[in-house]
Amino acid sequence: MAMKRIPIALCLVVAACGGEDSEPVAWKDMSFEQRYAYMEEVVTPQMSETFAAFDPKFEGMSCPTCHGAGATDGSYAMPSAEVPPLPDTPDAFLEYAMDPEVGRWADWMYNTVVPQMADLLQVERFDPTTETGEFSCNNCHTLTSVTP
Repeated sequence: MAMKRIPIALCLVVAACGGEDSEPVAWKDMSFEQRYAYMEEVVTPQMSETFAAFDPKFEGMSCPTCHGAGATDGSYAMPSAEVPPLPDTPDAFLEYAMDPEVGRWADWMYNTVVPQMADLLQVERFDPTTETGEFSCNNCHTLTSVTP
């Protein structure tokens, strides 16, 4: 069964990304099937490489790494409650990020993961200075009023 899905997924990636004579389809305009194929064939391999380069424990990263149970039930809803939550105010986040290990991750996420995912999803990265843009930490992480 998986052998049959791969060629279909590859066809959807070609359709989603565009062939020689067509324009790429934007993430927001992709069907669920196109998004699934794009995530499987483009996003997951690239983000797996990015995460594993930062922390080897992410080698073998797969859909549940980010989507949690949503990868099993087929909803793929984001943000995921299974990704560690972040403080919901700038002051609380700055306090949270004072921990050196949290700060290391926050810096890497902000400077590497957020721009890469924004590019892959063809959306503008959120700019905290202008408060414009679509993709930021809370696209993957839930926010909480209690410091994690």
